Amino acid sequence: MRCKLSRWLLIAGILPALVVGCLGAETAGSHPVGWCLLALSVAYLAGVPLCGSMINALGILKSRASGSLWLVISGSLGVLLAAPVEHLVLPDILPAWDWLETVGPVGIAGGVALGAWAQAVRRTVSHAQVRTEQLVSLLQRGPYRAVRHPGCSALLLAALGVALGYGSAIAMAIIVCLLLPGLAMRIRVEERQMLELLGVAYRDYTGRTQRLVPGLW
Repeated sequence: MRCKLSRWLLIAGILPALVVGCLGAETAGSHPVGWCLLALSVAYLAGVPLCGSMINALGILKSRASGSLWLVISGSLGVLLAAPVEHLVLPDILPAWDWLETVGPVGIAGGVALGAWAQAVRRTVSHAQVRTEQLVSLLQRGPYRAVRHPGCSALLLAALGVALGYGSAIAMAIIVCLLLPGLAMRIRVEERQMLELLGVAYRDYTGRTQRLVPGLW
C-alpha cells in the first residue's frame, strides 16, 4: 500500500512539476532560486530519484497520520508555487537582502542532499519485514545520529530555501500554517510507533538527539 501511494504521488506530481519548472524558468533571469526550481523540475520529469528520496525519507514505518501527508504535500506545493508567483506579480513584502539570494540555493541543495543521504541510510530497512535490530542499528548511522527525522528536516530546509531565497512572505506563512503542523503531526505519530517497537532503546535515543534541528528541537 505504501509503495502504491508513493508511486501514485510521483505520477500525480508531473503536472505540478511542469508548472514549477515554468515558474523557475520565468524567474531564473532575475533570481538564482529560479534555476534551482527549474533543475528540480527537470530532474523530477527525467526520473532522477531526488524527489522520490525526499518522499521515502519522510518515515520509516507505515504512518497512521494520513492527515499529515496531505498537510505536508499541500504545504510543499504551496511553497514551490507561491514563492515564484509572489516574486513575479507582487511587490516585495519581506526585505530584499542580497544574502538571501545565496541562502536560498544553499538551503535547497542542502535539503535535497540531506533527504538523499537519509534515504540511502534507510535502504537497509525499507523492505516489508523490518527487524528491531536493524532499526536500532539505523539510529547509529548517518544523519540519524544527530536528528531523529532527517527526511522532515530535509523537506523543511529546502522549503525555507525557496521561501527565503525569493523573500516570499506568503511562502513563509504556508510553511508555518501547513508544512510545520504536518511535519509535527507525522513526527508525533512515528515517534509513538518507534517507542512501542523499540522501548528503552528508542527512549535513550530521544534523550541524545533532536527531532528536526540539532541543538534546538
